[in-house]
Amino acid sequence: MENVVLPLVSCIMPTSNRRSFVPDAIRYFLQQDYNNKELLIVDDGDDSVEDLIPPHEQIRYKRIQKKMTLGEKRNYCIRESNGDLIMHWDDDDWMAPYRIRYQVNELLKKNAEVCGLQQMLFRELTTGKCWLYKYPPHAQPWLAGGSLLYTRSFWAKSPFPDMQVASDTRFIFARKLTSFVALADHNFYVASVHHHNTSSKNTASNLWHPVDESTVKKIMGEEWGVHIANNKRAQKATSKLNGNKGKNGTQNNTSVKKITRDKVSVCLLSYKRPGNIQKIIDSIYAYPFFDEIIVWNNNPSYQLTLKGSKVRVINSTENTMCYGRFLCAAEAKNNVVYFQDDDAIINNIQELYEAFLQDSSRIAYGLSSRHFAVKEIYDYPSTQISFLGWGAFIQKAWINVLDDYLKENPTDFIFLREADKFFTLLLGKHNNAILGDIELLADDSTHGIALYLEKEHCLYVALAVRRALEYNRMQLQFIPVTWNIVISCRNYGRFLEEAVNSVLYNHADYIITIVDDASTDNTAEVCRRLTNSYPFIKYIRNEQQMGAGHSRNKGIGLTDSVFVIMLDADDKLGPEYLFEAEKMLRKDADVVNPDAILFGNIASRWPVPETVSLDMQLDKNHVHCCSAFRRSYWAQVGGLDEKMLCWEDYEFWIRVSENGARIKKIAGNHFYYRKHGESRSSDLHEQRVSQTYIYKKHGHLFQNQPVE
Repeated sequence: MENVVLPLVSCIMPTSNRRSFVPDAIRYFLQQDYNNKELLIVDDGDDSVEDLIPPHEQIRYKRIQKKMTLGEKRNYCIRESNGDLIMHWDDDDWMAPYRIRYQVNELLKKNAEVCGLQQMLFRELTTGKCWLYKYPPHAQPWLAGGSLLYTRSFWAKSPFPDMQVASDTRFIFARKLTSFVALADHNFYVASVHHHNTSSKNTASNLWHPVDESTVKKIMGEEWGVHIANNKRAQKATSKLNGNKGKNGTQNNTSVKKITRDKVSVCLLSYKRPGNIQKIIDSIYAYPFFDEIIVWNNNPSYQLTLKGSKVRVINSTENTMCYGRFLCAAEAKNNVVYFQDDDAIINNIQELYEAFLQDSSRIAYGLSSRHFAVKEIYDYPSTQISFLGWGAFIQKAWINVLDDYLKENPTDFIFLREADKFFTLLLGKHNNAILGDIELLADDSTHGIALYLEKEHCLYVALAVRRALEYNRMQLQFIPVTWNIVISCRNYGRFLEEAVNSVLYNHADYIITIVDDASTDNTAEVCRRLTNSYPFIKYIRNEQQMGAGHSRNKGIGLTDSVFVIMLDADDKLGPEYLFEAEKMLRKDADVVNPDAILFGNIASRWPVPETVSLDMQLDKNHVHCCSAFRRSYWAQVGGLDEKMLCWEDYEFWIRVSENGARIKKIAGNHFYYRKHGESRSSDLHEQRVSQTYIYKKHGHLFQNQPVE
C-alpha cells in the first residue's frame, strides 16, 4: 500500500468534563504512524477544554453550548468531519501508534464497510486489574464501540440513535452486518474502567476473563505508568456520564464446536399420541448415525411399551410440557441431539443431518411447506424462532442457555409450555430451515386438549416470545426496550382491556404504558387488574385532566425505548403489527403508517398512501395516530404540542415530516379504529380551532395555502 494515496481518516472525539483525559487522547493521536488523518474534538461540557488543544493543522476543536446525547454528538462530529473513513477516538482509552494504519489496512484489504474488535482489553484505573472481554462468537455480529472504523456511507445508512448509553451498540445492531471485519489483533487498544464510564462494566460476567497485569503492562510499555498517573487526577474531576463503550454481549455458554460425523442421540417427546411412538422409532432405525433413542414420556398415566435395543424410556412424574424435550436432551450421551415430536414420520432426516454437518454452528430443522413459505416471519434482528418438533439437530451443549433463565424463573408456567421458543430465542442464532418431507400420522390421541388447541395458545406463545426477547435484552447492559406502547385513556375504562389485549398478541420486545388522564370511570380499577397480571404494564395517572398531548408525552418520556406507538384506549392493534413495523423501521423507514380498519358504528377501511411527503401532509393528515415511529424523532421535534385540544397528532406528524422523516405505508391489518359517538375527533368546533392553530404555528410552511 506504499504507493497508494490512503483515505483521510476522521477521528471523532466527543467529550464532556473529561479535562484530565484529553491531553493523553490528543497525544495518542499525534503519535499515530498514519499521516492522512484529522482529529475532531466536540465539547459540550461545563468546563471547556479549549486551552488544552495544541495548535495543529490536523486537530480541530468545536465548543457547542447545546447539551447532546452521545449518539447525537457522534452524528454531529461526523457531519462536521471531512474524511471518507470515520474512527472513534474515545478520550479515556489507550491506543497504540499503529492503530489507524492497522485498521485502515484491514478494512481496505477486505473491502469492508466497518471493522472493530470483538475481544477488547480493559484496565481498571484505580486498581490496575485487567481483563479481556470476549464477545460470544455465536451471537449476533457486534463490534466494540471504541474500536470502530467505518465508511461514511455505512454511517449514512443508519446514523447513531439519539441516546446517551449504548448508542454504538444500537448503531451496529440497527442493520444486518454483511461487510465487516472482526479484527484479530486486540493489542492496539486498552479501554479504561473507572467511576465515570458512561456504561458500567460487569467484570463479574463470564464474558470478562482476568488477564495478568504484566501482560497489559508489556503491551502499553511506559504508557502504563503515565496513563495511570494522569488518570488519578481524573478521579477528582467533576463527574458526568459521557463516553460510551457498549462492550457487553449476550451471556450464554453455548458451544460452537465443529461437528464431524459423530453418533447422535434421538430425543422423542411423547404425550398426546403414544401410539405413534413405535412407528417413529422404526423409521429412525434406518439411520446408522443414531445410536440411542430416548423417549421422554410426559404422560404419567400412560405406560409406554416400546421395542428396540437402542430405546430408553424416561417416565416423567408430571407433564413437563415442551420443557421435557430439554430434560430428555440432558440425559443424552452424545454431543449431537436430534429432536422430534410424536405426530409425524420425517422422511428426509438424512438431508437434515447433512445440512447440520455442513454448518454445525446452527440448528438444522425441518418445516412443512406452509411454514417454510413464511419462515422469515420468525426472524428477529439478533435471533430466530425455530421449530423443533418436525426434526431438528442441535449440539447438546446449547441447552445450557436455559440454565440462567431457570435459576431466575424456576416456576414459570409459560416457559415450561413454550420452552422451544425460549431455547431458540435465547440461543441467539439465525438457524438453518430445511423443507421437510413430513408424513403426518393419524391422531392416536389420549384424553385432554393438545397445547396448540387450547383457547389461550396464541396468547401464551406471544407472551413467551416477549419474555424471551426481554431476557436477551436484559443480558446486554443499558439496551433500551424496543417498543413502548403508550395508551392514553380518559374515561375509556370499558374499552381499555380490549386495547391492551390486542397488544399482548404481538411477538415483540415491548412494554405498555397506560396514562390515565384523571378518568372518573373505572379506568383505575381496570389498570390495577392489568398491572397485577402483567408486570411489564406501567400505569401513571394525571391528578387533573391534562389532555392527550400531555398524556402521550408523559408516557413516551417515561421510558427510553427505540420505537413508540401511541394507541388510544378505544382502539386496537393487529397481532403482527410490532414485528412487521420493526422490520421496516430497522430497514428504511422512520414512521410506519398503517391503514385504519374501522369498526363499531362503521365498518370500513381508511387507506393511506405508500409514502407521505411534507407537502402531502400540509394538504391534509395522511398519517394515522397509531403509526409506529422512532422515539428519537419525538425527542428531536420536542414531543406533541400540549396546547392542542385535538389533532395534536396531525401537528406532530407535520413537524416530524419537516425534520426529514421517511414515512412509509405498512401493508396488512394492523390498526383497528373504533368509531363511536364519543370520539375526540368528532367535535367540529375543536377541529376548526386546531386547524387555525396549525396554520398559524406553521405559517412558514403554509405560505401558499390560505385558510379558507
